[in-house]
Amino acid sequence: MDVQLNEASGTASIHYRHGGPGAVLRQAAFAPDRVSFDDYTVDRTDLSFIKDNRRSDWAVVMKLPPIERGQCVKDERERAI
Repeated sequence: MDVQLNEASGTASIHYRHGGPGAVLRQAAFAPDRVSFDDYTVDRTDLSFIKDNRRSDWAVVMKLPPIERGQCVKDERERAI
């Protein structure tokens, strides 16, 4: 998935690559060391993330681990608009 974080508006725009809905806008909480939205927490210092599946019935059915960890990649492309 691709995520755009907008601290000024306090939002996270999420785009799922697997053909789900278009961009989904969620409220996000911005702290000096992390950003949290939905079940995700992104570390602002190293861009690692944690997804907490413990409240998700879907994650239980799919037998996902209670906590998933990963690494974000910053998109460095220049935008014309």
